[in-house]
Amino acid sequence: MFKRYLLWFAHDHASIQIQPFRNAEIASIVKLLGVSFNIIGENRDDKPFLIVEMKNDDDLKKVVSRSFTMRYALELWGHGRTESEFHQNLKNFYKNHKYDETQTFKINVESFNNHIEMSEKVKKIDALKYLAFKGKVELKNPQNEFYYIEYFGHDKGFATESPLDYIFGRWIVNSNRSIIKEMSLKTRYFIGNTTMDPFLAFLMANQGLVKPHDLVFDPFVGSGGILCACARFGAYVMGTDIDFLMLHGRTKPSRKYEKARKTGESILANLKQYNCDQFYVDALVADFSAEIWSDKLQFDSIICDPPYGVRESNAKVEKKEARKPDAYISVEHYPSTSPYQLSSMFKDLIKFSVKHLKLGGRLVFWLPIYREDYSEKSLPNHKSLKLVANCEQILSSATSRRLLTYEKISNEIENELDEGLEELCIDNFRQKWFAHAEEKRLKCSKSDDRQRVKKETAQSAIQS
Repeated sequence: MFKRYLLWFAHDHASIQIQPFRNAEIASIVKLLGVSFNIIGENRDDKPFLIVEMKNDDDLKKVVSRSFTMRYALELWGHGRTESEFHQNLKNFYKNHKYDETQTFKINVESFNNHIEMSEKVKKIDALKYLAFKGKVELKNPQNEFYYIEYFGHDKGFATESPLDYIFGRWIVNSNRSIIKEMSLKTRYFIGNTTMDPFLAFLMANQGLVKPHDLVFDPFVGSGGILCACARFGAYVMGTDIDFLMLHGRTKPSRKYEKARKTGESILANLKQYNCDQFYVDALVADFSAEIWSDKLQFDSIICDPPYGVRESNAKVEKKEARKPDAYISVEHYPSTSPYQLSSMFKDLIKFSVKHLKLGGRLVFWLPIYREDYSEKSLPNHKSLKLVANCEQILSSATSRRLLTYEKISNEIENELDEGLEELCIDNFRQKWFAHAEEKRLKCSKSDDRQRVKKETAQSAIQS
């Protein structure tokens, strides 16, 4: 017999909207854990909760403790769109539900998109007196903690006059979002200009179905933000990057108050900071466009954030047809590089994944998009890979990036890659990004000039 639960989601993280990612994360976690999971009723991204059915509390705890989009989960006792419907449903549940009424308890009253005064909270608790709890009220460490929640819509500053949903439930488990703060970039030993936010890194690890003893590869590893998240789940991690100075901690410091890098900054130092260094395989200086790996090498997941040419350059080693016979090559030779076209980079990534992913393994990466050019039909496609998730993170009014998740469904590697990337015009992404930024800057400048003229005109009128 299934039990009904309510999942309460975090609304946002810093400037990152969580809603677009939560369904994809839940689907991945449920598949990873192999638990039964049914969604009840509507599943709307604009609502901060979701009603589901699962077999038992243990399965629920496994799912929620792995999630980074959720805050907590409740055993749902009552839910209604009107106050009378809510109380009737709650009474019916309580009448047929076995519960130890002698245990200590606490009732939290919360609202979404509205403020409830303390006096009103007391009245709402008093309205629940038909729940004949005989145990003592314990505010610090109760045996049972309950939540009464009123939902007033999702538009900030435009709360509905009355709640759209009334909810009551018993708290079961909190999510593991505290790890995000623990692994904050503010306290991380080694970071770069584009180190992946810990929240997004954990999302990507969940999308990649990362589990203990997996082998995870990041071909554009940088400062290893994604590897830190995967290693925290017990996976063995490795990566490559073309930037020798970054991998050896010799680039300019990314923190504005630091004049020089600290001694020993590296990906391994970060993993040691989080007690995950036993999962570190290696990070190699390598050009992703050059095939250096054995055909037998297989990864459980390939997870990465390729450079877009905005904050980090996208480059590859320049190939020369012939070298002069008397050309001198020093021992510390730094080969010249040339631009690595985005369309070529993503095609190489798809082909590499088809060749080196295990069957059932996942490829997870970010694809930059100029929003007016976007079409789902133009996403990279290969017969051996199935697109299982496509989530958008909006960067500006004109640009965004999409977190794409592919699963390997066939070992055939000779299929041709569909030519969809040219239609997305991603090779011009960098130019369009800076053109849009300049256009926005000029508009702001003109607006400032108009305001200054108005102010000077008003001052002149006052003086005259």
